[in-house]
Amino acid sequence: MKPIIVILSLLLLFSNSAFAEEYGVYDPQKILTVTETNAENKYGLDLKYLVQSVAQIIEATKNGTIQFKSK
Repeated sequence: MKPIIVILSLLLLFSNSAFAEEYGVYDPQKILTVTETNAENKYGLDLKYLVQSVAQIIEATKNGTIQFKSK
């Protein structure tokens, strides 16, 4: 009976971490681009980075609910 409990405990321990996917690190300041010229600053959006970030968040949340930790 003890070996079964040990085996099941180990399976539970490792299966949770095997399916967990860490959220990426996203820098919202990278979305806004600033190009400095002699006369003024030109602002733009890095849509490729924005789409990539949103796609990764959607992929990470497909199999469960998203939970945010407040600091």
